[in-house]
Amino acid sequence: MSEGGEQTVQVMQPNFVLMKLPGETGVEFVEILPFTPANRNNLIGWIAGRSDDALYGTSVVYDFPKTKVVDGAAADRGAN
Repeated sequence: MSEGGEQTVQVMQPNFVLMKLPGETGVEFVEILPFTPANRNNLIGWIAGRSDDALYGTSVVYDFPKTKVVDGAAADRGAN
């Protein structure tokens, strides 16, 4: 939070990676954008924009369980 009590916003930059998405059998080129709550390090999910073949232009959203803390600090470092 800022000094005035307002929430600060940090723009997250996407990561372009070659990876095998959960539940898939092959590697594909995707754009990953992590989601973390404001002013917290808990990664709550991410969205993957697909770029290969018939799946071009589609996206997949992965939500992490609310009962599990996933450290989002690594994702935050990629935002600079």
